Amino acid sequence: MKQLIETLITKSSIDPQKIPIDIFHQILLPNKSHIIQWIQSKEFQTNYKDNKYAPMINPNDYNYNLHTPYIAWALNIPIPPYFDFYMFASHATGNNAIWSALKILGGGGQIINSQSGEAYAQYEYLYKEVLDKYQKHNFTYISFNNLVVRDENADKLYALMPKKKAFTLVKDPILLLQSMLNIQLGNLDIPRNINLTYSPEYIIENAVRYGCGYNLNKNPNLDLIGFYIAFRYMHFNTTDLLEKCINIDDITFFDSSNLLGDGIFEVLKELDLLFNLKLDYKKMQNNKEIITRKKTKYLSLTGFNLYLHPLDLKKKVNSQDNQTLNLKGGIMLNIVDSHGITDLDITDLFFIDKNTDGIKINATKNNLDMLLFDKFMLNVAKAYLNRFVNAAIKQLKVEESKKIDSQTIINYLLENKIIGDYFIRTIEHYKKPLLKANRNDLIEKWVLYNEFLKKAR
Repeated sequence: MKQLIETLITKSSIDPQKIPIDIFHQILLPNKSHIIQWIQSKEFQTNYKDNKYAPMINPNDYNYNLHTPYIAWALNIPIPPYFDFYMFASHATGNNAIWSALKILGGGGQIINSQSGEAYAQYEYLYKEVLDKYQKHNFTYISFNNLVVRDENADKLYALMPKKKAFTLVKDPILLLQSMLNIQLGNLDIPRNINLTYSPEYIIENAVRYGCGYNLNKNPNLDLIGFYIAFRYMHFNTTDLLEKCINIDDITFFDSSNLLGDGIFEVLKELDLLFNLKLDYKKMQNNKEIITRKKTKYLSLTGFNLYLHPLDLKKKVNSQDNQTLNLKGGIMLNIVDSHGITDLDITDLFFIDKNTDGIKINATKNNLDMLLFDKFMLNVAKAYLNRFVNAAIKQLKVEESKKIDSQTIINYLLENKIIGDYFIRTIEHYKKPLLKANRNDLIEKWVLYNEFLKKAR
């Protein structure tokens, strides 16, 4: 034990006090000769000596399938390296566009960081997801859009990300604020599981809210700008993520404006070359409409599960009686956007000559078979879904009219100097990786932010 402790103290930056007692006695002591040899090795001394989160066992010799994430975490073992690259993009920078396109074109298995704000929970999730997905897809990648901010082990989490290439999405900060303010969120008081007794018009008219957390409103709220700037868990966190991921230094930057329209295809081709993804270019042409369509257009006006149950046929319309939702014997249909098809796209079954503007109906084969067998229920479903889609298309125009434009945001920041100055300081931090990579050209593309900066100074 003495030799092991002395080796950790003199030959590494690992603090023995941080090692869980069970790991020390059950793992380290029985393998002390191997661990001492590893820490004294040239490889460790060259690559890890000054790293307080250095692996206590050579990662190349570690069998991820034999040990739990807890043991790996305690030994400072990086997450399994069985994936192809990283994607760094804070919320509202075009994440959905890339996730959707890579899934369509290459069968990519994206591992989006979990929503947990706890470092070990994130590590455990990523560890398990990589092992689960890496043999199931043509390529696999980890996408970071959230930042762990209130956990003393956050630095350790990001230090345990293995060395891989990465790409990052950045965006004109004014446009980023605009996206945050205008993003459709779901009204928590409106159920997402509905049946024939629910009025589609009422559901749709009340489906959308704006804001963040528990501060939700029927309209976008300019006074939330300060909160969005400060809320690094989700926004303006790219610099923090890249600085904490100490093993990642090969990073390519893209401006989110390049994802608009056909521009996304050029970005995809660059990603293909960067990471050797072997994307299916035939699928790119065949799915052009889906890939180029705005991903958040009907964000909260879709995402409903319609349960067709025979008992509801005798009930009063618009009574909002949820009793049958827990009963067997019904048929489930999913009302989704064009990216939400997970089983069968049966939209044409209900809308033969009607343009649904990207709203789709999804169903499993079993539910489709039951519906085709019950012609009466099929006709009822057609009538209900036509009402629902008509209401959604109408309501989208209402929601579009609520959007806050970029000039209104610039004026707000100029009129509220404390918030405006805080925004400038935040963006100076946000720009650091671009300056380090000599990508001033991307900063120069931020026309709206540069306009604000000129007026503010």
